[in-house]
Amino acid sequence: RSHADGPVLDPQADRDSFLKVVTSPLSKSTLKEYGKGWCLHRGFGACCDPAVFHLPGVWKVREDPRLYNLASKLVGAKELWVDVNRSIQKLPGEGESEFLHWDLNPFAPKDATDGGPTILCGKVCYTPSRFVAVKGTHTSEFFAQFQAEYAQHYPDVKASAAKFGLDFTKPDPLRLVERQREFAVPAGCMVVWSERLLHGQVKTPLDSPIEHGCYVGFFPAGSRARYKKVCGVEERDDRLASYREGRAPLLWPSFDQIQFYPKRFKNFPNLLQAYIDKMPAGHPSITTRQTGNGKTVPHLEPWREQGYAPPALSPLGRKLLGLDEWGEDGSNGVG
Repeated sequence: RSHADGPVLDPQADRDSFLKVVTSPLSKSTLKEYGKGWCLHRGFGACCDPAVFHLPGVWKVREDPRLYNLASKLVGAKELWVDVNRSIQKLPGEGESEFLHWDLNPFAPKDATDGGPTILCGKVCYTPSRFVAVKGTHTSEFFAQFQAEYAQHYPDVKASAAKFGLDFTKPDPLRLVERQREFAVPAGCMVVWSERLLHGQVKTPLDSPIEHGCYVGFFPAGSRARYKKVCGVEERDDRLASYREGRAPLLWPSFDQIQFYPKRFKNFPNLLQAYIDKMPAGHPSITTRQTGNGKTVPHLEPWREQGYAPPALSPLGRKLLGLDEWGEDGSNGVG
């Protein structure tokens, strides 16, 4: 439905009407209505509901041979896994303008070479979107300069940190905030970037349609030792369980834990309670947890999609997930 009293549209049978609704800006009343019930992680614009990680349409994107061929060239490997990442559903007016970050620790970057990214990050945009980045921040020379200039301003960053974000209130010797650029991403396009690139996002303009899309990245196939070290489970085992059970993986590709609701809600339970208050009383996901000091606070368990069945995958998709092994020669039947 486009709104509470609107008709139910079938994406196939009512394709033109459906596309018009999805690609058109929202009226003020519809935006307000959507805002009352929009998903968790609404500020970032990509929820972590179990259902979004294995949507059939998203898997069609992940196993697209054209994306695989591009990723293979950029990563420099034929045997790849696709990351099991979330979908995007970002309301106009939402977004974080002060969110320049790396999905790694720039004071101890994982890959010290410039020959290509260990992980290729990407975003496929079904509707118009934007991407923010600071060009030139992916090289070894830059990281050496960054560490020399910024270590004194960020003395508490742990070597084990999986992510790092710039604090806009702190000194910025290399003028990284000033140097950030916004790039338009047309509907139906994909933007890719190195995991070593400083990047961010901006608020979606109020006169824009909802941003719909999905994150799609690639990295060399095989379970990484750090994955099991962080969560106690082999990476491949977790990927397959996620696919078969219709749930989120335990970790993001950057090895930080996937949070069903924003992590800050754990420090501010009243924020989570505001979402719980919108839910039907007695919903099975509503529960409580104990804090470190013994206080009982509200909590939400992820809700599972009823009747979930793993989507059928192509031979390439099965290899990209890890269901099937790559051949010794890396063959995949893709031209």
